[in-house]
Amino acid sequence: MKKFSFFAMAILMMLTFGCATRSDIPMVENTAVSPDRVSAVNLRAGIVLPDENMVKTKVSGSYTETIPAGKQIRSMAKKYYPYAFSSAVVVPAGSFPESVDVLISTDIQDYSYEGVQVAAGFGLKFRLNLGVKAVITDRNRMTVWETSARSVKESRAVVSPVIPVETLKAEVLSAAMAECFRKINEDISLSGELQTYASNMKKQPAPSRPQYAQQQAAVVQQVTAKVGGGGYLGVNIQAISTERQTAVARYTAMLGRTRMGLAGVEVVGVAPSSPAERAGLHVGDIIADAGGTLVSSPEAFVNFINSQAPQSKLTLYVIRDNRPSYFDVVLASAADPKAPPVQQAVAQREPEKTASETDENLPPLREDAYAVVIGIDYGGRKDIPGLKYASADAQDVYNLLTDRRYGGIPKENTVLLLNENATRNSMVAAIRKIRTWDGYIYVYFSGHGAPITSGDKVTDAVIVPYDAVISDPDSLADTAVKISYLENMVDTSNAKGVMVALDACFTGSGKSITAKGGKPIVGMMAAPDLFRTTGSGRVIITSSAANQQSWEDDSEYRSGIFSHFFKEGLRGKAGKGVWVTINDIADYIKSNVAKTAFRLKGQEQDPQVVGSGDFTVGRNWEQYRLIDEETGRNKLKGLFEKGLINSTQLTKGLEELKKPVKSKLMDAFLKGRIDDKSFGELY
Repeated sequence: MKKFSFFAMAILMMLTFGCATRSDIPMVENTAVSPDRVSAVNLRAGIVLPDENMVKTKVSGSYTETIPAGKQIRSMAKKYYPYAFSSAVVVPAGSFPESVDVLISTDIQDYSYEGVQVAAGFGLKFRLNLGVKAVITDRNRMTVWETSARSVKESRAVVSPVIPVETLKAEVLSAAMAECFRKINEDISLSGELQTYASNMKKQPAPSRPQYAQQQAAVVQQVTAKVGGGGYLGVNIQAISTERQTAVARYTAMLGRTRMGLAGVEVVGVAPSSPAERAGLHVGDIIADAGGTLVSSPEAFVNFINSQAPQSKLTLYVIRDNRPSYFDVVLASAADPKAPPVQQAVAQREPEKTASETDENLPPLREDAYAVVIGIDYGGRKDIPGLKYASADAQDVYNLLTDRRYGGIPKENTVLLLNENATRNSMVAAIRKIRTWDGYIYVYFSGHGAPITSGDKVTDAVIVPYDAVISDPDSLADTAVKISYLENMVDTSNAKGVMVALDACFTGSGKSITAKGGKPIVGMMAAPDLFRTTGSGRVIITSSAANQQSWEDDSEYRSGIFSHFFKEGLRGKAGKGVWVTINDIADYIKSNVAKTAFRLKGQEQDPQVVGSGDFTVGRNWEQYRLIDEETGRNKLKGLFEKGLINSTQLTKGLEELKKPVKSKLMDAFLKGRIDDKSFGELY
């Protein structure tokens, strides 16, 4: 078998499609394959089904193809999963009935069709490469187990175009889906991890609810509820130590779900019959984020809850036993006579610093580095679509850039503008600083963009401040910040290096808007130099191509997709060693955003990079620490070889180097504050 030649494929497409540029693959039930009998796991599963009308779309040039992902998954899940569990029933999306132990959801990861010529003339068949992922979660939305399955199937062969291409593709899709679900069922039945989880679940009693009255002995700081009755959650909280913050952040970073700069508050009491208890919050939980807003202190959290309207629904990002969870709560009214008259927060303690991460032990600040960070959700602007994560992403980026472990930028060298503070005047004032700063400059914006058009061409674009006027295109152009202005500041800057990262798009949809009476640019020709730089060390990274949308994600990252990988790059994942350069981050973003946007949204989002820069933006802190550990090991081995320490001391020292907190004696030795002989005598 050989792949079609371009000419043969073109003729085939003309015969089968005519001038059509869209192909909708129909739904075909696979009745020929029945599920294998497997050893069922002793769990009651709730099957979460996607929307019946959900499709996966692929665009290639002017040709668009959709497959009935929702219908196929619904059909296969109902057919196969009852064989994998002791019981399996379909449950409504967003619910978790008491009658089930876990939820299982399924999605198509990726797919690709390939036409294959099988005979002279127009004989053909289609080969499909399909990937499917299944995820099992518990009542707290924590992932218990997941697996992926892949199937490569071929359609039946035909020697004429009488049978529609869509029919062949539909048949092979159904066969491949059945094969993937068969493999998933087999993985479930053979998973020792799931069997252990099921066994432990049956042994454990229902979690007890700590009594609110037991917490009243705690010293508390009272914060009066909003006059007229704000939101009421029903928890006692206290600040958490820096040491615990670091431990939580380090653990959750491995899962890719942490928010850097995490402060958080610890739950020390849960009121009976309160929204907190109904949602399942426990004493010991750490609340890190509420409704997309980072929790910086007990007072800030209480004020935030008080500012919410009764019956508001919030999603809380919670760390429980060093693992992340999401809890949906519906707030009650603080004015309700059944609710206590005040929210309560344990008086905030001064956060403790670990011996290994005091300011003295961290790398020095980069005095020649500067940053402008802007994030706008547009809350309160009824004429501008709101965003969920823009300001939180900006706060995360700011925290990373100013963290001495990562970006190391002095806070006095930065400007942070969030939401209402990100007016046009304040943004222009901050961006003007780019021209005069003479070190390394990092600019980040998350919010809406908008196109400026002339006829059927895009002549410029803007990033949209909180106070922009969008009543007509001219007003928007006058009250927003033009990309051409930003580029001029970059090009004429005295800086050694400038990076601009824009998590916005300019299509008129997605993370973009159009003024009333304006046009979206989908289908238009964008100006070739819409994004440009001159000179070396000038880099602009945009979250998508000029005619594509930029996406936020609710399912996995709770962030802009571009911003998620930008932040991961700043944390060190983009670097090939200790130091992370702009080019490293650009490569990391380009290699991850496109495939993630297609996996999560079924849409294309291709970040664009203009210019090049090999200057540093941050460090990989874990790599940095490992190098420090290696240096320490070499120093100890040197002492042992000189006879200044014995084998017992060497073993003790090597073990201590692995710990995040080191003794004062070891710390002094590593920093050269004590000579080798004295260390050997004292250790």
